[in-house]
Amino acid sequence: MDGARWRVGRRRRGRARVVRRARSRRDETAPLRPVAQRLRRGDRRIARELGVRARCGGKRGEIQLLGGHVTDLGALRIETERLILRLPRIDDFERYAELFGHEVSRGIGGPHARGDAWRRFLQMPGAWMVQGFGMFSVIEKSSGLWVGQAGPWMPNGWPGTEVGYAFHPDAHGKGYCTEACVAAIDWAFDTLGWTDVIHCISPENVASQNVAKRLGSYNRGPGTLPPPLNAHAIDLWGQTREEWRARRGAFA
Repeated sequence: MDGARWRVGRRRRGRARVVRRARSRRDETAPLRPVAQRLRRGDRRIARELGVRARCGGKRGEIQLLGGHVTDLGALRIETERLILRLPRIDDFERYAELFGHEVSRGIGGPHARGDAWRRFLQMPGAWMVQGFGMFSVIEKSSGLWVGQAGPWMPNGWPGTEVGYAFHPDAHGKGYCTEACVAAIDWAFDTLGWTDVIHCISPENVASQNVAKRLGSYNRGPGTLPPPLNAHAIDLWGQTREEWRARRGAFA
């Protein structure tokens, strides 16, 4: 069974595949133990805030998302035609630091010195471990390179359930951001059970606004981020699950 993969649910035409690789029980449970143990202690308030709950009677280390799907985060992997979306790894950092050290990152809070980029990088693995979701690392299939990140993002005090995105300069102009975000939005709606997605975008970040438009999102007006980010002006772009599903066929 080593290396075997199986599909989660039915695959619809034009949709990314969500696959997992067979692993030993010990390997499966290890990545999720902290959040699963915390939720089993019965803190339902925290569970609601995190958007996850423990699976009653399930295997140790598994969590059940509010959408009803049991997920082994250590093996989670989404494939599109040209990309792989998976959890962040330590070897993603070099390319991540290049992105957030580049002038192109000015519209997403950069540029950052390497040390600051490292602390920012650690937010995503932390979100996955504590909340059960976060932005995926996006890998180009043809080269194996980390090309960016995209996925669900909802820190405490955030103005909504966001699907965010940020891509390396050498990945721009290839349609990768849209391709990855389509898969990430599908996952947020279908697996997390979200009913709405937003994108927090600077009024000056035209490139990110164009991605949001291609995804079918629209500008809902100014929003406010929690401190210490509240000094940054943002607009809230977004759409409901029903709006997304009504136009989803355009990405088939």
